[in-house]
Amino acid sequence: MPIGTKLKGDYESDPGLFGLVASWELTLRAAKKSKKTINTYLLGVRSLNNWCIEHETEFGLGRDLVLNYLVESLEAGLAASSLESYLKGIKIFAKWCQAEGEIDSYDLANVIAPRADEVILPSVSPTEWDALVATCAGNTLSGKRDAAILGLLRDTGLRARERRTSVRSTSATVRSRTRRSRFRQTRRRSRSSSSTSA
Repeated sequence: MPIGTKLKGDYESDPGLFGLVASWELTLRAAKKSKKTINTYLLGVRSLNNWCIEHETEFGLGRDLVLNYLVESLEAGLAASSLESYLKGIKIFAKWCQAEGEIDSYDLANVIAPRADEVILPSVSPTEWDALVATCAGNTLSGKRDAAILGLLRDTGLRARERRTSVRSTSATVRSRTRRSRFRQTRRRSRSSSSTSA
């Protein structure tokens, strides 16, 4: 079973490092961290504590303990993306503990989060593609635009995010060139008027 994040130990009654979590949380709130950020950090430390309880091991922030937690959590089915955020919270808690003098050294600097598996999305079938293109039917400007964008995506394999970046970059370039062109035309007209007046 994946390592849970439901609290199995009490902050206040824990005489060890885990008992400092309440004070750490207060420090995070005083630093105006968002509620979502604080909850994410706490989930990581809570998950590590739950793992220690299940293995009848004292909660700690040593390198080997955290590495064992990561390995066994992965093998138990916990997603690599979740462990990445959990490890971030654990590292920040360890740094805080060191700054407070609760631990002698910070040993997690070289502990790397597991790499998340790349999600490969299924390709669009010809039938699905035809149905998508059919929604752009008509002689409206927006319909022609959407059909052109779909054609670009199909023919080049361009991702939607890249297409948005490309369009913004192109638009900025066009606006910049338009301004320069207008500026040159204004200067020419000014010079022409000056010559005529003379």
